[in-house]
Amino acid sequence: MVNMKRLRRGFTLIEVSLFLAVSAALFVGVTIGVQTSIKQQRYNDSVQNYTEFLRTVYSNVLSVQHAGNNKGRSERAIYGKLIVFGEEKDFSGAQNSKKLVFSYDIVAKADAEGGSTDALSQLKMMDARVVTDERDSYLLKWGAQLQTGDYKDFKGSIMIVRHPTSGIVYTYYTKKVLEINSDANVMKTFLTDATFTASAVDFCINPEPGQTNLLRRDVRIVQNARNASGIVIVPDNGEDNKCN
Repeated sequence: MVNMKRLRRGFTLIEVSLFLAVSAALFVGVTIGVQTSIKQQRYNDSVQNYTEFLRTVYSNVLSVQHAGNNKGRSERAIYGKLIVFGEEKDFSGAQNSKKLVFSYDIVAKADAEGGSTDALSQLKMMDARVVTDERDSYLLKWGAQLQTGDYKDFKGSIMIVRHPTSGIVYTYYTKKVLEINSDANVMKTFLTDATFTASAVDFCINPEPGQTNLLRRDVRIVQNARNASGIVIVPDNGEDNKCN
C-alpha cells in the first residue's frame, strides 16, 4: 500500500518521456502543416496576381488614350501593349537577373490611315512605334517563375493591340524576344522580322525553388482573346492542361 501511494503522487520517468515525445511529434506535425499551408497560399497568390496582371493589360488596351504632348508624340495615340518575356538586359545594360517582365506602350498616328482589316498591317501603315523611354515592369510574387510546358524559361513577346478603326482587340504571340533599345523605330523591324501567331499562349507558373510538392498551374491567354475574360486558369486535372 505504501508503494502504491508513492506511485500515485506523480508521473514516472517513462510516462514523462512518452508525454514529451508525443508533444514533440504533434508540434513538428503542426509546424510542418502550417509551413506547407503558407507555401501553398503564397503560390496561389502568385498565380492569381499574375492572372490579374494580364487582365489589367487588356483593360488598359481597351481604354482609348492619347500619347501625350511631350517628346514629339502630340499627334499619336496609344493602341496597345507589347509585353516582353526574357529580356536579358535593361536600359542601363545591367543583367535582368530577377527575370522581370517588361511592358511597353505601342503608339501610332492618331488619325487612322489605310484600310487594312489586319491590325498589325494597319498599325504598320500608321507608323506604329514602341515607346522605349517609358515602360512598366512586373515581377512574379514569392519567387515563382514563368516556364513553358517543358520546364524552360518562358521567352517571347506578346502584342495586344486595338485596331485603329474597328476598335477590336487582337492578341499576337511570337517566340522572338524583342530586345528594346533607345531606337523607337525598332517596331518597324520587329513587325517585319517576327512571326506572329494568334494561337493560345500558356504560362506554366513554377513554384519558388525547392517546392517540388506543388503542381504547376497553367495560366492561359485563350486564342483570339479580346478582353480580360480571355485570361483563364486551366484546371489542374484538365485534359488540355499544358503544365502537368
